[in-house]
Amino acid sequence: MKGAKTVDEYIENQDIWRTQMQTLRQWLNETDLEETIKWGAPCYVHNKTNLVGLAGFKNHMAVWFHQGVFIDDKHQNLIASNEDTTKALRQWRLEKDELPEKAIFMDYVRQTIANTEKGVKHKSEQKELIIPEMLQQMLDEDDEFNRKFNELTRGKRVEYGEYIASAKQDKTRLARLEKIRPLIDEGKGLHDKYKNC
Repeated sequence: MKGAKTVDEYIENQDIWRTQMQTLRQWLNETDLEETIKWGAPCYVHNKTNLVGLAGFKNHMAVWFHQGVFIDDKHQNLIASNEDTTKALRQWRLEKDELPEKAIFMDYVRQTIANTEKGVKHKSEQKELIIPEMLQQMLDEDDEFNRKFNELTRGKRVEYGEYIASAKQDKTRLARLEKIRPLIDEGKGLHDKYKNC
């Protein structure tokens, strides 16, 4: 399913998880969280910070707690989707027709709101900015391109550097450089089209 434009649309398109999502949505809307759509799915925000998300998958429904690592999970409902790479995000997986106990669920939601208000947040490690030789050569040869590249946010420059460096052959690196040139000229990041969902 292409990303929904509204929470109503997203939930309506959930054949398996519709009833559970309606209930969780009702509970979340009893709080001060702002309901919106992010990445094509329901997301609940407080002070411009993503706190809780809902997503339906083939075999389970996930409730995402974006800073869930800081929740006191005494009932052991939360998991990291990937122990090696997931830092702060935690999910509560629900099976078909399963609903969490409301008191426990709302305790997790209240904790994540309180933590956000206290400024408790996982600090992301800053990735190293790698400028591959071919990209550096292009930057050195073209002052205007160099200026536009350096006007990008550090994160966008890191994405472009990784994209070029990850190519195994010079031919692929060159093709990637040709692909990113117009994006950089427009001040866009490599993955911007996915970030506007």
